[in-house]
Amino acid sequence: MRINRGLAIVSMLLGLELALSLSACSPHRSNEGFPPTLDVLNGDNYEDPLWKLVRQKLGISSIAAHSVDDLGAELATLSDLINDPLQAASEFTAQVAAVSNDAEKSVCLEVKSPLVDLNPGAAFGLSNGFSIINGAPKALPLPAKVYMLQYKLMGDTVYRNALVTVPMTAPTSAHMAAPTVAIQSEAGGAYGYPIVMVAHAAASGLAYEEIAQSLGELQSGFITAAPAFPGEPLCKTYDTVSGVKTTTCTGANILAAATGISLPYENDVTDLLGLHDCMKTWLKTPLGAITTAGASAGTEDLSTKIVKVNQSAQTALTSSSPLLSAAAGSPVSIIAGIGRGGAVGGLALARAGAINSVYLSSTDAVAQSALASKGAKPSLFSCAVLLSPQTSFTSGKNKLYLDYWSKESSNILNTAQEAAIDFIPGFGLIHSKISGMRTDPSLSDDAKATAISSYVRSIDLLLHVPLIHAGLENFGKQFRAKLLATSNATGASNTSAASQGAMLVLHGKFDQIADISNSELLTGVGVATTQSVIEGKQAPGIKWLGLGVEPPAANVDANNKLPAGDYGHISSPSFIGGTTSTLAGSMSSNTATDAYLMKSPAEVTAKWIGSACVDSINANAAP
Repeated sequence: MRINRGLAIVSMLLGLELALSLSACSPHRSNEGFPPTLDVLNGDNYEDPLWKLVRQKLGISSIAAHSVDDLGAELATLSDLINDPLQAASEFTAQVAAVSNDAEKSVCLEVKSPLVDLNPGAAFGLSNGFSIINGAPKALPLPAKVYMLQYKLMGDTVYRNALVTVPMTAPTSAHMAAPTVAIQSEAGGAYGYPIVMVAHAAASGLAYEEIAQSLGELQSGFITAAPAFPGEPLCKTYDTVSGVKTTTCTGANILAAATGISLPYENDVTDLLGLHDCMKTWLKTPLGAITTAGASAGTEDLSTKIVKVNQSAQTALTSSSPLLSAAAGSPVSIIAGIGRGGAVGGLALARAGAINSVYLSSTDAVAQSALASKGAKPSLFSCAVLLSPQTSFTSGKNKLYLDYWSKESSNILNTAQEAAIDFIPGFGLIHSKISGMRTDPSLSDDAKATAISSYVRSIDLLLHVPLIHAGLENFGKQFRAKLLATSNATGASNTSAASQGAMLVLHGKFDQIADISNSELLTGVGVATTQSVIEGKQAPGIKWLGLGVEPPAANVDANNKLPAGDYGHISSPSFIGGTTSTLAGSMSSNTATDAYLMKSPAEVTAKWIGSACVDSINANAAP
């Protein structure tokens, strides 16, 4: 499959015209001093042997283009692990086995009580939680508490750290006025708030202002939970250097020191799913119960505030369904991934899908028992928002980086471009890990290639799209369909068919860090996969919406370019203050886009969570 989307943008972002023009100067003539053309350099006779082995194991072609147009088309071609049905099925099975093998790593061991009530609004004369709009703190429509939660996962000896926000208003009545919305999962069910699991953007620490800026008023109607990923401190506030806010903290600005070692995407995903498991644990045991009577600090009982996934169907079907038995009492859950956290959020959905697919199987009792013995339970996500995720290393611009990392040289990137890659959040550590495998003297070339390709397969979001389809569904409607199956076959079929999950993907159109090709590839493969699984009656599919974000007119010059040093990335004003637009029909989608156009990323996110996400939570029977 080729995603025909106009990916010549890749060449413009990287400034590749000069390098590529060298290959078109004249035909290659032997023994006359002419340099070999690019396609010859990357051909079988010249290709780096390790890179050749790596790409063969990943099912991707060499970078053999000799023009800008050819390069764009080549980078848009997908791996055989996606294209070839047999290889795709084998990859799905292998990923499920790999996730199941380490499933205990994301199992909650302990949640520390009482919570630490941070009250960050006090510094601005506000009550606890707040939103940040145009750089200024603003009171929430309805108040929310902000806590530091400390927790351990299986194998931990020290506490991990997270930020959690909880609406203070009791969810006793519903009003469909996002973002301050308490909902029912089903007619007649209890009102409550969904959980939004947040994978944050910063690569060097997490501070509450990132939540206040990215989720804002949604804190009034949703419970949010965001881990400070391994190797990152939890910050009181981000440092300010020369009058500019950074995305890290030092000294007195550190609230809790970093724990663990950062392995981008890998253990970030473990942490996000582990915190989600701890939130489920919290449902069963009110935290802060040991505090002095009357004291508010650290007391919270989520069981009275959170909305469960179709409680009546779970109660009725628990004994007859392995998934329902393992997922009993699961909260309605949403994932929001931002920047570097966008890929983390997507990969977390895929890991959840791997676990869920085992429990969804009606025949594999041995595999279900093995997961249960590790304490691994399903994670039932119904909706997701991914802002500027890096989606693939086997397609798109990042394939050029994988080529460089695998052989520590590039026929396309210049020295400055090679050095700049490591400044992309998380990429320096990915580069270091691949370099370690490439230079390991104890490994043969084939073993090195196997190690590198296995690692890439574990963090390449595009390869995990089929798994995402088992991790992102309207599980409440799926359970309702099971409940109806014995009495109303037509109603059960209609309800099952209407149980899609929902996925919003946003990218800055001028973003050079996670450029628009990421959205085009992810939504393109996503929509195609949804169509395939629906036709094959394998899953209900996902409602996909991919949008580009135009920077404000004031941020671009006369040539419609961003100024030097402004990449329009998730953390810059060009992204946050921009507005969404279509891309001349080039963005894949299987849901209506008009309602989401000409809005800021924050407005689009709030509208998506308040509408598409609420729809994917509704567990009532379809007509």
